[in-house]
Amino acid sequence: MDDLPGVEEDLQALPDGDFILDSELLLYAEEVTLNNTYKPGDKIERMDMASFLDRKPVGKFRAVCQALDCLYLDGEDLHQKPQTERLEAMHNLLNPVDTLHLKEVESRLVHTREEFLKAVK
Repeated sequence: MDDLPGVEEDLQALPDGDFILDSELLLYAEEVTLNNTYKPGDKIERMDMASFLDRKPVGKFRAVCQALDCLYLDGEDLHQKPQTERLEAMHNLLNPVDTLHLKEVESRLVHTREEFLKAVK
């Protein structure tokens, strides 16, 4: 994880236990170089991130792992549990620790079209 500074440290700061989080990795530019088309703070596009798989990225980046769901926790497979229970398990795992590189994605349960439209604004 040397190429993703901060992510490993944030994961180690979590409470002891086994877990699997459904998550998305985002990279943000921190330093501009001649070969880099991004300005500091810009989110790196997925196609550019994919190109990093076979070569080291140019410039410096800040990695952020956005947790979407908790699929496994301390020996329990949560796949078949209701989403509300999985999200609660994820919140309980991540909430006690303030991390810069590991973030819980906000989720909202909506029941009507109007609530949905309000939530996606």
